[in-house]
Amino acid sequence: EGIIVHKGKISGKLTVGEKVSAEVNEAKRRSTMRNHTATHLLHAALRNVLGSHVRQAGSLVEPSRLRFDFTHYQALTEEEISKIEDIVNEVILRAIPVETEIKSYDEAVKEGATALFEEKYGDFVRVVKVSDFSEELCGGTHVKNTGEIGLFKIVSESAVSAGVRRIEAITGLNTLLYLRENEKIIETLKEELESPRTEILMKIRRLIEEKKNLERELNTLKRKLINPEELSKSSKTYENIHYVSTVVDGVEIDILKELADDLSERIKGIVLLISKTAGKIVIAVKVPKEHSKDYNAGNIAKAVAKVLGGGGGGSPTFAQAGGKDVEKIEEALEVFEKIIRKEVQ
Repeated sequence: EGIIVHKGKISGKLTVGEKVSAEVNEAKRRSTMRNHTATHLLHAALRNVLGSHVRQAGSLVEPSRLRFDFTHYQALTEEEISKIEDIVNEVILRAIPVETEIKSYDEAVKEGATALFEEKYGDFVRVVKVSDFSEELCGGTHVKNTGEIGLFKIVSESAVSAGVRRIEAITGLNTLLYLRENEKIIETLKEELESPRTEILMKIRRLIEEKKNLERELNTLKRKLINPEELSKSSKTYENIHYVSTVVDGVEIDILKELADDLSERIKGIVLLISKTAGKIVIAVKVPKEHSKDYNAGNIAKAVAKVLGGGGGGSPTFAQAGGKDVEKIEEALEVFEKIIRKEVQ
């Protein structure tokens, strides 16, 4: 009791009784202090905005960032995140003194200090208090007043597990670096898009819409270039079952589905179409209703996709799937042939 222990790594040798000089890295320590006190403010702000059900479920404080896990049942909205940021930054701007006091555990809890349920406390505890805004049991290092934290910024909010969310945030000079990086991105976009800052978003949206329109036009042209009549001539027959399987490059699944319907109607039979597009493989299988008792489109698609290192499925009459192993397309076509001829299940 009353002994402070420091753990660290040394280079060389250290003998019992030897005197050492321990020095704290001031810049890292102050950054850690800012993030630690900010974590307390964040906890209080979360309970303020989301409700008293919020409880700490994990925490990490580093010089570069803070991470806080807490109990909550859904993702935070943009409005909630902004409100939490506003509350924390308002407390920071008020430069409120951060007070620490040693009290008995029972007295601290009775006065409203927040304690972690999974933590084991002694008879006496250290209370870290920020006016009437935040009061927690904590033995960590903190700033002298909230103004030392600087700007507080939430950089991500995500799920950890069912009922547990995670916020990552930054403070002080790390926030300045973050803002500078974002400023660089905006300046680069201004140059690339040749637009003023106020019109960047509008121009990006316009470019996205133009891209979608061009893709639709391209798909229409691709569909016109494919001659279903020619493809139907390659159909085969097994025990009065007509079928066709072929590879059509550069066609998206919507067109592939339309083409499969067309071919199936022409040959009055089963169709397998495989397309290589945008670095992936898409598959469409069509089975006429009258053949669906003996041949299930969903099962056929799964079997073919498995060969291609993918997956998929669908109804007995139509299914779609995907894959990635382009070099195995011929093998996939052979599997389809065997399924039709009932050589494999």
